[in-house]
Amino acid sequence: MTTTLRIDDVLKRDCEVVLEDLGLGMSGAVTLFLKQVVRIAQRYAAEMRKNCEREWIMEEIDAEIAHVHKERRERQANECETAGVK
Repeated sequence: MTTTLRIDDVLKRDCEVVLEDLGLGMSGAVTLFLKQVVRIAQRYAAEMRKNCEREWIMEEIDAEIAHVHKERRERQANECETAGVK
């Protein structure tokens, strides 16, 4: 696959010097960069999924706690009514 990039001439020359010292060509460097972008995106997506799962679990716990508190208040209100306390 061929991809064309527009790069400033000075940046390109400077980059080629650095890459030559590393034993890489421009194509290899761009490929490494793109692979890293994909890895980071996948890691980020996985972390976001974990965060969403944690958030969902916390919402479920909060809902259950609210339900328990509501039942307790209703039970106490019923006990008070039964005992004739207002």
